[in-house]
Amino acid sequence: DIKKVNKRTLEALIKSGCFDDFAITQRPDLAEDQHHQIRGALMAQLPSAVQAAEQERQNNEMGMMDLFSEVDNATTAPPLSTSAELIWGDKHRLKAEKDTLGLYLTGHPLDQYRKEVGVYTNHARLDNLSDTGYNGSTLFAGLIMDIANFGNRCVITLDDGTARLEVSCYAERFNRIKDKLKVDEVIIIKGGIRDRDGRLFARLDNAYTLLECRQRWVKKISIKIHSEDTRLLDALQPLLKPAQLDIIPTMPAVSFDEDTDDSGAMEAYYNSDPQGMDVSTMPTQQNDGCIPIALSVYTDFAIASVDLNEDWRLYPTDDNLMQLGRVVPEDNLYFHYS
Repeated sequence: DIKKVNKRTLEALIKSGCFDDFAITQRPDLAEDQHHQIRGALMAQLPSAVQAAEQERQNNEMGMMDLFSEVDNATTAPPLSTSAELIWGDKHRLKAEKDTLGLYLTGHPLDQYRKEVGVYTNHARLDNLSDTGYNGSTLFAGLIMDIANFGNRCVITLDDGTARLEVSCYAERFNRIKDKLKVDEVIIIKGGIRDRDGRLFARLDNAYTLLECRQRWVKKISIKIHSEDTRLLDALQPLLKPAQLDIIPTMPAVSFDEDTDDSGAMEAYYNSDPQGMDVSTMPTQQNDGCIPIALSVYTDFAIASVDLNEDWRLYPTDDNLMQLGRVVPEDNLYFHYS
């Protein structure tokens, strides 16, 4: 009865995961911890379900009987779609949980970036930070939960799933970087940590978005491709610089030279050791904010690195990297950090 439970209520119940158990009968192929994957399909099916329920209610009120009710019950739900396009991404799913429940139920928004962020912050977590001393600083990351303005001082609350930390700065510094600080977004902070009677306090020196960190530390993306896999080459074209000039800003990429200490620079890989990849030379860096792509073409008997022109560069937004991860198998994709 949609007069008692309307469409908006049903949407909230789907977003919060109340109907995830429907996966037991509707999608028995899903593991228990993956039942949330049906939420997108349920949401897509909701309009027709509400329409069928309304028609059933009107028929009952008017004393009418569906001539075909014996053959096909109007309230019987069709099978849930298994289309991958209807599966909500982590960011979408967790935001829906936060909007309806006020908390994250099936994970943390930082989870999908945790491995990457670990490279930038030397795997620092908010629950194991230590005192840096009066003038010391370190890099740490978290999801911005709240931003409070107290006149001449601002406090940013971070959460990384292990702990929460308040990071303070003066209003002047906050105003210089406020465009980067958005609630429910991941941020990397450079600042000092002080321990006072067992409680940690953080000072903000600077803040960097994930995009800025990728532009600073990711030196190359290596892709391993079979010599006969021409479809992958076609799938990569929409992600390359010439196809994305409309989203690439004309301003120069952010510079970290002033406030980043590279004395502890590392050479790391996003997945594992890049077997068969040429890592001896790095492509020439350009000040366009894009990351060079390197191809290693292999057959059953040999592998070779291919020199590419400057069009083979990728602007490292979340959407582009997610799409890259969809078209390139994980074992054939490597991010080189320095």
